[in-house]
Amino acid sequence: MKVFIINCFDTYEHRVDLLYGFFKANGDTVKVYTSNFRHFDKVERNDNKNNYIYVKANPYYKNLSLGRLYSHYKLSRDIFDEIKNQEVDLVWVLIPPNSFVEMADRYKRAYPNTKLIFDVIDLWPETMPIHKFKSLPPFSNWRNLRDKKLNVADIVVTECSLYHEILKPVVGQNKLQTIYLARQVNEIKINPQLPQNDISICYLVFN
Repeated sequence: MKVFIINCFDTYEHRVDLLYGFFKANGDTVKVYTSNFRHFDKVERNDNKNNYIYVKANPYYKNLSLGRLYSHYKLSRDIFDEIKNQEVDLVWVLIPPNSFVEMADRYKRAYPNTKLIFDVIDLWPETMPIHKFKSLPPFSNWRNLRDKKLNVADIVVTECSLYHEILKPVVGQNKLQTIYLARQVNEIKINPQLPQNDISICYLVFN
């Protein structure tokens, strides 16, 4: 089976890596199309990963900005332009950005036999700190960019049960599945030497 995984954010890459590893272990041919821009650090990526295709994204420096919205829209268009002449068995798209949904809809109409999965990692604008304005334009239009086309997918995956419940009226129960966020964990062995007459407190910090 030929698989494309499409992602925007390096912050979601632990999930992408697990998906990539799963499909490769299954004997599938896998390519990952992703942004060359690091969201948290606001810098261009210069690393290389096997079968990762880094698509140039316009840099942005504020998380709530027109520059960021344009960057995501252009990236969505450019990634799907790269794959528009390639028919594969499965396209797995991590959402957000919401503009991925619109571009994936166009791809699905061109290749109706390709299985399309939307993997909803976050809900924009619902989870953003704009509580008073979420139901007003342009934020309502932003949400509709996602909701109006979610049903074109064969399956919609959510990363938690809360998103599952929120999207159920939009997608319907039959298409929804929840796959919780996970990452590869390296085992650490701890052998503490505890004093006999004192109380010791241990803090565990997970990154």
